[in-house]
Amino acid sequence: MSIEIAPCEDINVIAPILKLLRGTVANDLHDTRLKQALSNGYRCFVTSDANGLLGYQITYDVFWGKTFYIDDLVVEQKQPGSGIGARLIERAKREAHALDCDHIRLCSGLARADAHRFYEQNCFAKRAYNSPFLFQKVRPDVTCVFPSLPHVPANCRSRRRVLFV
Repeated sequence: MSIEIAPCEDINVIAPILKLLRGTVANDLHDTRLKQALSNGYRCFVTSDANGLLGYQITYDVFWGKTFYIDDLVVEQKQPGSGIGARLIERAKREAHALDCDHIRLCSGLARADAHRFYEQNCFAKRAYNSPFLFQKVRPDVTCVFPSLPHVPANCRSRRRVLFV
Protein backbone atom coordinates (compact mmCIF):
# COMPACT_ATOMS: atom_id res chain seq x y z
CA MET A 1 0.00 0.00 0.00
CA SER A 2 1.39 3.38 -1.03
CA ILE A 3 1.16 6.08 1.62
CA GLU A 4 0.56 9.57 0.31
CA ILE A 5 1.32 12.79 2.15
CA ALA A 6 -1.00 15.75 1.67
CA PRO A 7 -1.98 19.03 3.32
CA CYS A 8 -4.79 18.70 5.83
CA GLU A 9 -6.91 21.27 7.69
CA ASP A 10 -9.49 18.85 9.14
CA ILE A 11 -9.31 19.07 12.93
CA ASN A 12 -10.99 15.65 13.19
CA VAL A 13 -8.06 14.11 11.34
CA ILE A 14 -5.30 16.23 12.88
CA ALA A 15 -6.29 16.13 16.58
CA PRO A 16 -6.03 12.35 17.20
CA ILE A 17 -2.60 12.12 15.55
CA LEU A 18 -1.30 15.22 17.30
CA LYS A 19 -2.48 13.92 20.67
CA LEU A 20 0.00 11.05 20.28
CA LEU A 21 2.73 13.65 20.67
CA ARG A 22 0.96 16.17 22.89
CA GLY A 23 -0.98 13.76 25.10
CA THR A 24 -0.21 15.63 28.31
CA VAL A 25 -2.39 18.56 27.22
CA ALA A 26 -6.01 18.20 28.42
CA ASN A 27 -8.40 17.38 25.56
CA ASP A 28 -10.44 20.60 25.72
CA LEU A 29 -7.35 22.77 25.94
CA HIS A 30 -5.67 20.77 23.15
CA ASP A 31 -8.62 21.24 20.81
CA THR A 32 -8.94 24.95 21.66
CA ARG A 33 -5.26 25.55 21.02
CA LEU A 34 -5.34 23.52 17.81
CA LYS A 35 -8.26 25.58 16.50
CA GLN A 36 -6.45 28.80 17.42
CA ALA A 37 -3.25 27.58 15.78
CA LEU A 38 -5.07 26.60 12.58
CA SER A 39 -6.74 30.01 12.41
CA ASN A 40 -3.33 31.69 12.88
CA GLY A 41 -1.29 29.99 10.18
CA TYR A 42 -0.52 26.52 11.60
CA ARG A 43 -0.61 24.02 8.74
CA CYS A 44 -0.23 20.25 8.54
CA PHE A 45 0.80 17.47 6.25
CA VAL A 46 -0.84 14.16 7.12
CA THR A 47 -0.20 10.68 5.76
CA SER A 48 -3.08 9.06 3.90
CA ASP A 49 -3.29 6.32 6.56
CA ALA A 50 -3.49 9.01 9.30
CA ASN A 51 -0.47 7.55 11.13
CA GLY A 52 1.87 10.50 10.59
CA LEU A 53 1.71 14.27 10.79
CA LEU A 54 4.02 17.23 10.36
CA GLY A 55 2.69 20.54 11.69
CA TYR A 56 4.39 23.79 10.74
CA GLN A 57 4.05 27.53 10.41
CA ILE A 58 5.81 30.21 8.42
CA THR A 59 7.49 32.86 10.54
CA TYR A 60 9.60 35.92 9.78
CA ASP A 61 12.30 37.56 11.84
CA VAL A 62 15.28 39.84 11.34
CA PHE A 63 18.01 37.24 11.88
CA TRP A 64 16.57 34.12 10.26
CA GLY A 65 14.37 35.67 7.58
CA LYS A 66 11.49 33.60 6.25
CA THR A 67 11.37 30.41 8.31
CA PHE A 68 9.56 27.13 7.78
CA TYR A 69 9.17 26.26 11.46
CA ILE A 70 8.30 22.64 12.24
CA ASP A 71 6.15 22.64 15.36
CA ASP A 72 5.20 18.98 15.41
CA LEU A 73 6.35 15.74 13.83
CA VAL A 74 4.64 12.59 14.96
CA VAL A 75 4.52 9.06 13.59
CA GLU A 76 2.39 6.49 15.37
CA GLN A 77 4.59 4.23 17.53
CA LYS A 78 3.68 1.10 15.58
CA GLN A 79 5.29 2.76 12.55
CA PRO A 80 8.87 3.67 13.65
CA GLY A 81 11.51 2.78 11.10
CA SER A 82 8.91 2.77 8.31
CA GLY A 83 10.36 5.85 6.64
CA ILE A 84 7.20 7.89 7.20
CA GLY A 85 9.02 10.50 9.33
CA ALA A 86 11.71 10.94 6.69
CA ARG A 87 9.06 11.28 3.99
CA LEU A 88 7.28 13.95 6.05
CA ILE A 89 10.58 15.83 6.42
CA GLU A 90 11.21 15.58 2.66
CA ARG A 91 7.70 16.92 2.01
CA ALA A 92 8.44 19.82 4.37
CA LYS A 93 11.71 20.55 2.53
CA ARG A 94 9.88 20.68 -0.81
CA GLU A 95 7.20 22.97 0.64
CA ALA A 96 9.79 25.28 2.24
CA HIS A 97 11.56 25.52 -1.12
CA ALA A 98 8.27 26.20 -2.95
CA LEU A 99 7.42 28.93 -0.43
CA ASP A 100 10.89 30.47 -0.90
CA CYS A 101 11.82 30.06 2.76
CA ASP A 102 15.34 30.89 3.87
CA HIS A 103 15.58 27.78 6.02
CA ILE A 104 13.76 25.18 8.12
CA ARG A 105 13.96 25.28 11.90
CA LEU A 106 12.57 23.16 14.74
CA CYS A 107 12.99 22.59 18.46
CA SER A 108 13.25 19.21 20.13
CA GLY A 109 13.20 18.45 23.85
CA LEU A 110 16.56 17.77 25.46
CA ALA A 111 15.54 14.29 26.60
CA ARG A 112 14.49 13.15 23.11
CA ALA A 113 17.75 11.52 22.03
CA ASP A 114 15.99 9.28 19.48
CA ALA A 115 14.37 12.31 17.88
CA HIS A 116 17.73 14.10 17.76
CA ARG A 117 19.32 11.13 15.96
CA PHE A 118 16.42 11.10 13.50
CA TYR A 119 16.77 14.81 12.76
CA GLU A 120 20.53 14.54 12.35
CA GLN A 121 20.05 11.63 9.92
CA ASN A 122 17.73 13.93 7.97
CA CYS A 123 20.32 16.74 7.66
CA PHE A 124 19.39 18.85 10.69
CA ALA A 125 22.15 20.05 12.99
CA LYS A 126 21.98 20.96 16.66
CA ARG A 127 22.64 24.68 16.64
CA ALA A 128 21.08 26.24 19.72
CA TYR A 129 19.78 25.83 23.19
CA ASN A 130 16.21 27.10 23.38
CA SER A 131 14.62 27.89 26.72
CA PRO A 132 11.14 29.40 26.65
CA PHE A 133 9.96 31.69 29.40
CA LEU A 134 6.55 30.33 30.36
CA PHE A 135 3.77 32.58 31.58
CA GLN A 136 1.27 30.95 33.88
CA LYS A 137 -2.19 32.51 33.95
CA VAL A 138 -2.91 33.48 37.52
CA ARG A 139 -4.81 36.23 39.31
CA PRO A 140 -2.93 39.57 39.21
CA ASP A 141 -2.59 39.54 42.99
CA VAL A 142 -0.99 36.08 43.13
CA THR A 143 2.74 35.52 42.92
CA CYS A 144 3.47 32.49 40.79
CA VAL A 145 6.25 30.07 41.65
CA PHE A 146 7.68 28.36 38.62
CA PRO A 147 8.39 24.66 39.12
CA SER A 148 11.83 23.62 40.24
CA LEU A 149 13.34 21.78 37.34
CA PRO A 150 16.58 19.89 37.92
CA HIS A 151 18.13 21.05 34.64
CA VAL A 152 17.37 24.73 35.31
CA PRO A 153 20.08 26.61 37.25
CA ALA A 154 18.95 27.94 40.63
CA ASN A 155 19.30 31.56 39.50
CA CYS A 156 16.69 30.90 36.79
CA ARG A 157 14.11 29.52 39.22
CA SER A 158 12.47 32.67 40.44
CA ARG A 159 9.25 34.03 41.84
CA ARG A 160 7.61 36.37 39.36
CA ARG A 161 4.37 38.30 39.31
CA VAL A 162 2.44 37.24 36.23
CA LEU A 163 -0.63 39.06 35.02
CA PHE A 164 -3.45 37.69 32.93
CA VAL A 165 -2.40 37.48 29.32
